[in-house]
Amino acid sequence: MRNPGRKALYCLAALLVGAALIRFGALRLERFEEDWTANVALALGFTFAPFGFVFLIQSLFAKRGKARLLAGHRVIARWHVCPDEWERFRELDGRRAADHPSLLNELRIRKATPRDGIEVIVGETSLIVDQSYHVLRPGGLPELRSVGLLEGPPACLEFALLYPRGRYGGTLPMTLRVPVPAAARADARRVVAYFEPRLRRRPPLALRNPSRTYRVCGIMIAAAAVAGPAGLALAAARPDGGNPLLPLTLMIGAVILAVFALILAFATFLLTRRP
Repeated sequence: MRNPGRKALYCLAALLVGAALIRFGALRLERFEEDWTANVALALGFTFAPFGFVFLIQSLFAKRGKARLLAGHRVIARWHVCPDEWERFRELDGRRAADHPSLLNELRIRKATPRDGIEVIVGETSLIVDQSYHVLRPGGLPELRSVGLLEGPPACLEFALLYPRGRYGGTLPMTLRVPVPAAARADARRVVAYFEPRLRRRPPLALRNPSRTYRVCGIMIAAAAVAGPAGLALAAARPDGGNPLLPLTLMIGAVILAVFALILAFATFLLTRRP
């Protein structure tokens, strides 16, 4: 995102326009029960307002993150790329993007090379290159999947990103690629060394400590063994019917808890047993 502040203003405008259209449509419906202008206004309003709100929040977070990174907060490395190095990187970027769609660079590279070169600032959760701000989080949006140093020449850092495809489902892989001049090789390796351990896939929580998982399942089964009979006893103590909500809740909850605990314990056993 090259200019989060300007994008935030656009999103705020979209949100306000959407809210105005919703209000206009609602007022039209009050005056005229069936009116096509009201329906169109409401449809447009409920399109502009949610998207404007979501992207406004995203832009404000990006503006804050960019300001903190420029101020040096949680910076891992930074380096300067000269104009001739940037030109060589542009050629490499074009070749890499032509090789495979997933290697398409998320960074929108300007056609004109800046006269003074560009600055690269890499932080713990984000990156700035040529004043363009990008989020780098393993569980974020987009999701950071891997990082590597392409030796080149010219050398560059490649961050593999994964975007959701929205209503069509699936994911869209992309790459954030930034140049690394010869003098900044050590800085780039430090960036890779920082992100690599954080990108290793950890096993699910239940599989990290199977014995503890079995103990938790035992506690859940014991709780179900107490809650079920308690529900039956409460139901039997009310021959006139009374309010069956509490006994029914206890009995249904006991069944769900016991079944969940048994499935979890069995799945843990299957996934952790030695062949």
